[in-house]
Amino acid sequence: MKKRMLSFLAAALLLACLPINAFAHEVPDMDKQGSIEVTMKYGDKAVSGGTLTATKVGEVVEDDRDYFFVRLDGEPLADIPSPDAPGEMESFAKEYGKDHLLSTQDATVGKDGKATFSNLELGLYLITQKTPAPGYNKIGTFLVSVPYNDNGHYVYDVDINAKSELKREPNPTTPSTPTKPTDPKLPQTGQLTWPIPVLAAAGLLLLVVGFVLRRGKKHEA
Repeated sequence: MKKRMLSFLAAALLLACLPINAFAHEVPDMDKQGSIEVTMKYGDKAVSGGTLTATKVGEVVEDDRDYFFVRLDGEPLADIPSPDAPGEMESFAKEYGKDHLLSTQDATVGKDGKATFSNLELGLYLITQKTPAPGYNKIGTFLVSVPYNDNGHYVYDVDINAKSELKREPNPTTPSTPTKPTDPKLPQTGQLTWPIPVLAAAGLLLLVVGFVLRRGKKHEA
């Protein structure tokens, strides 16, 4: 009995000596910076060209060793994964940007199909496409958080594929070449137009012959 009691006390003492942090979940480092790398693909093919813009629309708030995001005006965010959230945050950024200076960063999509935003403050970012890649339509906006919570581990350098599928522009139709109007032709009625000058010349000749004959008769009289 004494041996059991001693074993129990030893175990309790060992647990009491362990660091408290060993039982606490990871918390974000609010002093760090992060990055976002967006990969643009069409199917399995990397698509280069065009420009993306990252706009900070939310702040990180830490409370009791947990973190969550609020809008730049301090209002809570209801549901970031919601498909309606990017559109709502885009509208908020346009309205908020009328009276406040927004933190934005542009990045060109390289030959590998990647656009990188570096030295970012922690927060929630709205990714929009400023100019599309040649031959493609613009992608839809989407949200990325820095840091990103990956199963309880905070990732500060976020790699992500564009959350909106790339779509090709429709091939432009080649305008048809207008045909030159053909010269109108007289309807064929069995009579060609070429005898008209000939008949006119013959009639003139007959008039001259008749005039000569009449003068000759006058002289004989």
